[in-house]
Amino acid sequence: MYEFIPEVRAAYEKLSLPMAIYQYEDKKVITLLVSDGLCHAKGLEREELTSTFTNSMFEMVHPDDAGRLSKIGKDFAEHLCGYDVVYRAIQKDKKYHLLHTIGKWQTMDDGTELAFLYYIDVTESGRSLNEIYDAYIKVQKDNFYIDVVTKIPNMNYFEALANEKIYSIKRQNKTPVLIFFDINGMQAYNSEYGFAKGNELLSLTANEIRNTFNDDLVTRAFNDHFLVITGSDDFEAKIKKINLVVKNHTLGNATGIRAGITYLDENTSLTDSIGNAKRCTKEIGNNLNTVYKFFSKEIDEAYWNQRYIVGSFDKALSEKWIKVFYQPIIRVKSGKVSSCEGLARWDDPKMGLVSPAKFIPVLEKYHLLYKLDLYMVDEICAEVEKRKNAGLAIIPTSVNFSGQDFDNIDIAAKLESILKKYNLPPDVLIIEITEQAVATATENFTEQFRRIKELGFKIWIDDFGSGYSSLNVFAQYDFNLVKFDMEFMRHLDDHNGANRHIMKAIIDVAKKMHINTLAEGIETKEHLDFLDEIGCDRAQGYYFSKPVPLDILLMNRLFMDTTPVAETKEESEIADTIQE
Repeated sequence: MYEFIPEVRAAYEKLSLPMAIYQYEDKKVITLLVSDGLCHAKGLEREELTSTFTNSMFEMVHPDDAGRLSKIGKDFAEHLCGYDVVYRAIQKDKKYHLLHTIGKWQTMDDGTELAFLYYIDVTESGRSLNEIYDAYIKVQKDNFYIDVVTKIPNMNYFEALANEKIYSIKRQNKTPVLIFFDINGMQAYNSEYGFAKGNELLSLTANEIRNTFNDDLVTRAFNDHFLVITGSDDFEAKIKKINLVVKNHTLGNATGIRAGITYLDENTSLTDSIGNAKRCTKEIGNNLNTVYKFFSKEIDEAYWNQRYIVGSFDKALSEKWIKVFYQPIIRVKSGKVSSCEGLARWDDPKMGLVSPAKFIPVLEKYHLLYKLDLYMVDEICAEVEKRKNAGLAIIPTSVNFSGQDFDNIDIAAKLESILKKYNLPPDVLIIEITEQAVATATENFTEQFRRIKELGFKIWIDDFGSGYSSLNVFAQYDFNLVKFDMEFMRHLDDHNGANRHIMKAIIDVAKKMHINTLAEGIETKEHLDFLDEIGCDRAQGYYFSKPVPLDILLMNRLFMDTTPVAETKEESEIADTIQE
């Protein structure tokens, strides 16, 4: 359950406005808090009211209205409709009053969605309750199928008429298509221009969709999402037209819409089809060059693979399905191994070997990378003893850390704790941090960076040149080594060999600042000769070895004559140009 900061909870609870905040979890509505105003209106203490709402939401609702309210509440909880309803409920005078309740979903800082409901007593003195109710229920019946903000049909209307529309399209020997529309950047738009302008944008988009798909079923689903069921052959052109209108008629730099498309068939329920189309908009992401995407088998597989990865991750750690693979890093001048990089490989009993390209982005999306990175450190330290017993020199192993890690946990403290657990010095590990993480660094990152250095760890900047490059990082942070992104080597001779000149210039700067250099993606003798020519200190790539598990590493010929690298403190601060 979501936990409010005490000061925030107290502020909400003191509100005189009748309000409650709910969380929908495992198909159950949990009342998180109620305001003083709602307690006063109901004539109940906070604890009793909270318990009543959680255990019997409709206990105080008029029996004739409970069914309708339950239906709307369920759809609202599943984001299928908005919450704007008039009904009768008992208040503190033990009599039925006419209440107008409006609900809004709010995404909290940690990603949790909470429902904020506001209760307005609209009972008027001088008129009987039945008279008031009759007037309101007429409007309510009309609005039961109409979205209050955009004035187009809502999800109640969609549920009532969607199947009829699909049947009608099929009778014309056409294929019914469902389109899920999403307005790009709606939350930012509301923040910048206010909710009134945001509602204008919703109405503009709704009207444009309705006018463009004028013979089709057009619905506002929830928030800034719209649904269309059409049999039109030119729906792709229509989507592009809507996108241009939205972009050209809104304030500032509006980013238009994106749409997910799926064909409707008997094998997939309407609810699942909506989910599939919505998933397509997530696939588009922030790619403004793509307006729409069709649902496909690949998208479906990716979705379920993602669900599996998240659901199985903790077990993969506890069962050690995730293993450390080592890739040697070579001194260019001597050809000897200077260190290794520890890389995660997930050997799953169900899915087989899962590529890091599949599970790393998922773990990053759900802010779980810190668990993986600390697991890797622990596993590498645990395997030091095995390397010793095999007669392998205890050369350092580098471990990748995400920028997220520094916001989720105290990395410096965790590293210190793991080393203490295995009674190891800090020079058995090297900390790699991507340039992207450094470019978006917070004060928290900077403080932990300083403490990690004080503990005696070397820190390398990884993926330099991957799109965030700035020589300012050399001046801002005390790195021991800069690691060129492998794209430099893959495109070494593109654009008249531009990367050759760039790498040479950066290496010259690094040497003057006593920073080591390493190039990834070395696959040929020509690559290695080029690094030697420009003075790059170290190399890593398939030319030497693929990442391999520990048992294969122990048999690698590169390690047969390796002696421990005993750099002095002074030597560790200069470029690695002094070779054996």
